[in-house]
Amino acid sequence: MQRSWLDQIKAGGLAASIDSIWARVPHRSKSDPCGRDDLIKKKRVLIVVDDETMTRVLVRFLEGADHYDVIAINDPTQASEVAHEFRPNLIVLDIIMPTLDGGKVLAELRRDKKFSSMHAIFLTGLVSSEEIGRDGYEISGHPVIPKPVGANEFRTVVAEQLGIKQ
Repeated sequence: MQRSWLDQIKAGGLAASIDSIWARVPHRSKSDPCGRDDLIKKKRVLIVVDDETMTRVLVRFLEGADHYDVIAINDPTQASEVAHEFRPNLIVLDIIMPTLDGGKVLAELRRDKKFSSMHAIFLTGLVSSEEIGRDGYEISGHPVIPKPVGANEFRTVVAEQLGIKQ
């Protein structure tokens, strides 16, 4: 005989009861099987940078904030597949990568209407902060951040792109 979820809660204690309740939240998505996204409303950020060290740094810059769900990859040829699964609100792209540059990755994604409103940020080591200046620099309306980038600058640009007040 199968026990009801209420009986399971009583038998499993508080931790089991919280998981059981969350598991029954309606409108669960494939990417969020427990249904917590509906309550938290985290913005999804996909980072595509070929340098593993830089990728780890960028993820650390965002992981302390409760606003973001971050996935990072180092192979730009996987960006389309990952983006279709993850459905990011923002993609952070290195401009120069060995197999596929960031502009081509973004152009490929833009061919799909699902990504027409996705925000993008480009990273580059080709120019310095001094060369970009205080007004910043954009490519096709997307901000460009020089590498290396500081935590505050990166968080600020990400938040601005996603309309998050800091």
